[in-house]
Amino acid sequence: MVKRNLFFISILIFLIVSLGARSFIWCKTTLHKKEIEKVLIQELNNYVVKCGEGYIVKFNNKFHTFSQEIYQFKEFTLTTQESTADSDRLNGIEWKGHIKINFEGPGREYSPYAKIWTDWRENINIPDPILYGEKGMNMPWRFGTNMDIITCSDIPDSINEK
Repeated sequence: MVKRNLFFISILIFLIVSLGARSFIWCKTTLHKKEIEKVLIQELNNYVVKCGEGYIVKFNNKFHTFSQEIYQFKEFTLTTQESTADSDRLNGIEWKGHIKINFEGPGREYSPYAKIWTDWRENINIPDPILYGEKGMNMPWRFGTNMDIITCSDIPDSINEK
């Protein structure tokens, strides 16, 4: 009888410890994901800026040859995707991935040559605006993007004309 009670108590302790450990790991992972998204969005605020009637983004010419570099959209959504591989973790990378900006609704572009904004229209074809991030153990975040840092003061005065 005593052996049976010890056996059940051992199983109960094992289950409590196992479930508790899993809950702890789950919470830690959830908090870690929120921290990652917070850092990425904080960095993204340098590249996608609310000005006038919408959000402004400026692409650099490193990745494309578009003549229009500045775009304005009414709305956007974000998609975060992790791409950390086991080999990355073995090399000390805690997290690697990107945040993709999905512009929605009408948009327009600024022509630096004509110095005017185009009319608002649907389905503007632009490169995918992406912010890459990487965080190593005991290392600061590193970022890469196909966008340039922009502020409202960089936007031509004609932004509110249309």
